[in-house]
Amino acid sequence: MDFCNKLDFNSTIPNTDLQYGQVVGGPIYNLTGSSYLRPDIGGALLPWIYTAIVIVIHIPTVIIRVQRWETVQTWCLAATFLTVVLYSQAYVSTGFAADQVLTWTPLLLVIDAGSMLQVFVLVVEAGSLITRSKTEVAAVQLNLKRRYTKLKSRIHSIHLRRRSQPRCSATSEVEVKYRADEEIVQAAATTIAILNHDSPVEAKQSSHILPEIHYDVAHSDILPRSPQIPTQAETGFVTSLSNQEHKAVGPLKKDRAFWVAIGSLTLFIAIFILQILGLQAAAKENEGEIPSVSWCSPIFQPFGVAVMDGDCHVYPVHQTFNKGMGCIHIPGVQQMSWIKATLIVTSMTLIMEAIDLLILILVNSDSRWAEVKMRRPWCTIFGGMAVLGVTLLYGIRYSYELPPGITERVIVVMDVHKDISLYAGTLETAGLRGAIIGWNDGLFSGWGTTYFGSWKP
Repeated sequence: MDFCNKLDFNSTIPNTDLQYGQVVGGPIYNLTGSSYLRPDIGGALLPWIYTAIVIVIHIPTVIIRVQRWETVQTWCLAATFLTVVLYSQAYVSTGFAADQVLTWTPLLLVIDAGSMLQVFVLVVEAGSLITRSKTEVAAVQLNLKRRYTKLKSRIHSIHLRRRSQPRCSATSEVEVKYRADEEIVQAAATTIAILNHDSPVEAKQSSHILPEIHYDVAHSDILPRSPQIPTQAETGFVTSLSNQEHKAVGPLKKDRAFWVAIGSLTLFIAIFILQILGLQAAAKENEGEIPSVSWCSPIFQPFGVAVMDGDCHVYPVHQTFNKGMGCIHIPGVQQMSWIKATLIVTSMTLIMEAIDLLILILVNSDSRWAEVKMRRPWCTIFGGMAVLGVTLLYGIRYSYELPPGITERVIVVMDVHKDISLYAGTLETAGLRGAIIGWNDGLFSGWGTTYFGSWKP
């Protein structure tokens, strides 16, 4: 047998009790035609056709984001939301397994992170959201203060009337009115605490500064003006400014820009969390050994027990009749490389996002270079497009190359009712179809029977 001159004839054939020396002297049958070897669940990179579509969509979007970013706000939010959903699903389905890193690697998140930073910062500035939010908060605080001072003045008049009236020995009517008065006191104390930014405990303790009330307040219709009540001259300017802004742009919560800013900030936080989770998983897997990755072919089924390639690698066959093929586990050289790439590149993308945030905050909105606006997330734009380009190239390469650790010509050891036979076959790549199956299976495996049907993979 000159197929592999390094074979140890005394070694045991996987899944059998026989040694290779007992079978190599027999005939080797040729399998008609060739078959394919495709990645199993989660063993494929994003299919290159998917990557190409993403690139075709992102190129015009990036150009518009640079020139007229206002017109693509909704599209960026929708695209980023879809990305977050898909990556969340990939994380749940794969469980950050090392052999499925090609499915869950978070490298493609960088361009969406930059997009959300741009939308958030520029929308906040264009809509004057910070200034308007401060104005509305000031209006609320002023309203609370005016209510408090009026309430305090009312309590003061009751306290004065209490001194001029005799004590009442009856308890029924007075006790009811006393409870109402006591509620007023507590409300005033709480209002004081809110205006002073006190804690609830301090609010309760502050009630001692108010007078005890034991008399009816129903007849206190005309209240003397307290000197602590703001005059029109004191509050007119703030009130006028607040009214003018409300008439011009309306309440903040009814402004579309406010909700766009909230949405973009929420999505950026979600992306940042996904990046940190992916980085943490990559760091953990980088410390381990090279993962074992499952690859499947129809020629390994139904009677294959072992596969030997031209480099004398011998792999046991795991029969999966529900898939209609057998699978072998090959050292995941590609996966280990992508784990290291995920660890390094994701760390770099986080730095890019920080730099872009500084650019968006510090660079003047009128700054230009060759008529191009400089206040844009350039690091994540170029970095994200570069990552997409590399993913596209490797997606094409992986679709048309066998993985490291297996050769094109293989010997399949088959066991048919204890009759051991050797069959020579040829393995070809699974192409785009194999990548789509492997990646989709990895992405949606968490759906269980909803995705796979009644059988289990």
